[in-house]
Amino acid sequence: MTQPLRNAAAALLAAVFSHAACAEPALGRVETLYVAMSQHLLVEMTPGMRTHDRPLVAGVRLRDAGGAPARQVFLRVEADAVEAGDIVAVSEAERGALRTAPLRARDRLLHVEARRDTELARNFFQTRPGFLALRQD
Repeated sequence: MTQPLRNAAAALLAAVFSHAACAEPALGRVETLYVAMSQHLLVEMTPGMRTHDRPLVAGVRLRDAGGAPARQVFLRVEADAVEAGDIVAVSEAERGALRTAPLRARDRLLHVEARRDTELARNFFQTRPGFLALRQD
């Protein structure tokens, strides 16, 4: 009796993890880079600032389905991996779950989609205003 129960639990876990692995990454723009002074203290990074090998944290503003700015996530990043204004792909571990802390260990930076000086990065949050959408000419 316990073997069929184990098989069913294993099949359920495999289905959940495969669905999470197939989830498309969210795109967002790096708004600010921070230096993590401690677990709960982030200091905004300025040009020429010495980080003393402390971890860097990127504040990334994600966009919603309509292309407008949505929620913000904080990700640990490597030094010189991203700059403010870059478009990045983010893997959220618990999409839609209640956020208990701003910096969650399971949120990861997958890759840089576009650098800040490209057209994609400049027009990332540009959406058409509602009053222009009604006009057909």
